[in-house]
Amino acid sequence: MKRIMVFGMVLALVLGVFSGCGKAPEETIATAEPVQETEPQVTTMDEFLAAIGPDRTVTLAAGTYNLSDAADYGRSGGSAWYRWEKVGDGYQLVLTGVDNLIIRGAGMEETVLQADPRYAHVLALEKCFRVTFEDFTAGHTQEPGECSAGVVNLQASMGITFRRVGMFGCGCEGLGGSNCTDVQVLDCRIYDCTSTGVGLYRCEEVRIQNTQFSDIGHRDTGGYAVFSINGCRDTLISGCEITGANTNELLDCFESYDLTLKKCRFTDNHISSCAFSLSSDGYAVMEDCMFGDNVIRRWYSRDGWSSGTFVDSQGMEITEAAMKKMYATVKPQGPLPEQTTVEAATVDELVAAIAPNTRIVLTGKTYDLSTANREFYGTYTYWEETVDGPELVITGVDNLTIESKDGVRTGHTICAVPRYANVLRFDNCTNLRLAGFTAGHTPEPGVCSGGVLRFNGCDVVTVENCGLYGCGVLGVWAVSCGDIRVKDCDIYECSWGGISLEYVSGASIDNCTFRDLEGEDIMVFESDGVLLDGKDFFGE
Repeated sequence: MKRIMVFGMVLALVLGVFSGCGKAPEETIATAEPVQETEPQVTTMDEFLAAIGPDRTVTLAAGTYNLSDAADYGRSGGSAWYRWEKVGDGYQLVLTGVDNLIIRGAGMEETVLQADPRYAHVLALEKCFRVTFEDFTAGHTQEPGECSAGVVNLQASMGITFRRVGMFGCGCEGLGGSNCTDVQVLDCRIYDCTSTGVGLYRCEEVRIQNTQFSDIGHRDTGGYAVFSINGCRDTLISGCEITGANTNELLDCFESYDLTLKKCRFTDNHISSCAFSLSSDGYAVMEDCMFGDNVIRRWYSRDGWSSGTFVDSQGMEITEAAMKKMYATVKPQGPLPEQTTVEAATVDELVAAIAPNTRIVLTGKTYDLSTANREFYGTYTYWEETVDGPELVITGVDNLTIESKDGVRTGHTICAVPRYANVLRFDNCTNLRLAGFTAGHTPEPGVCSGGVLRFNGCDVVTVENCGLYGCGVLGVWAVSCGDIRVKDCDIYECSWGGISLEYVSGASIDNCTFRDLEGEDIMVFESDGVLLDGKDFFGE
């Protein structure tokens, strides 16, 4: 009874309203050593589940433990301390109401806890207190891909510690938590998660220290952020190494206070939007961090919701200009591999040929994407439904050229019927060259929301000697891109304007014709380094 009363008081604190602004967080949080009974070493999934309970240490022998092998998998009522919760493609294990528990493996490489369902967390905790996980790895058996669950999820819990624990995909998130207090992630590895490394909502007193984050974000489609910290207070990220991320941001921090990023190392990351999205009213400190060999076009978000910046240990603002001066933002690129040339006479041949290090030569007259075989899904293409039809999305391609054989742009047309689809959309691609053809929508100009060429999070893009026409709202529409070049193009009959650059770093527009447009020829929003016919677009 005493334990239950104590937990009720703790839970009230966990779910309470945050108040006041504290100072920068300390490195560690002191906690009292619990008194526990040590259970015999377990060697099977059923023995592991039977051992779960309060005031005990459970030791997992070396080996692989698959949750689906449990005798009571998917059935409830076997224990007061855990349950099986239904998810889209199976069940997930939820530890509930446990106080003073340690689960310890034989080492990150020796003990592995796995889940088969892609929509199940490997481990989920709710209303737990003083639980420690040590010396094992948890993850999904499936390859990285589409999935809606993470590896570990915490709800309304306090005093949760992860020490030398590995968390890997296909889980979309390594560690997620909401309404928790005193969470420590120490000397862990979080890797191969398709969206986010750590995602926290309304949590307090979180310490993430000496932990390695690698390959966060899907290699083709990208991910959200390595760290997502929302509505939290008193968060320390210290001594961590972040490498190989392919995400929109490194850190998204909204309506959070007292966050410190200290002595972290960021290398070989590709960030499609900005490195840091911070609330302007939060208190965020950066100390002694290192950045190298990253692709980062912009350090801070420029939208109205997250326009804050870091301060240093002395409280001085670290501006965008200061970040650019201190750290190299773009990873040096060596010579591109030689391209394989593929001729495409039909729309299906065009779609099938899309791949890295490829030069697609258009030999046909018309390529109507609305007639393409939509059952074909390539590694680098998929179809996305819009209001009135499908849109082709090309994603994660590096070093791709699409050009006509003879260079006569009026003799080769790529088109689409749906008015709400972009004719060609590129997401998270690099080193693209589109040349010598015409692209547009087949209906007459009018109301629509799709553009002609749309680029999201792309780098080093050349559009040359192309005709781009409506009813597409824009001829070239680039968002969160870098190094966009539009040259010798004819852009006409678009219902919003000719070219729109949003959050773009570096663009050149040379010798282009704009005619019969509704709106401006060129629109630039929150972008820099834009040249028009060799001169600064803003006349500075």
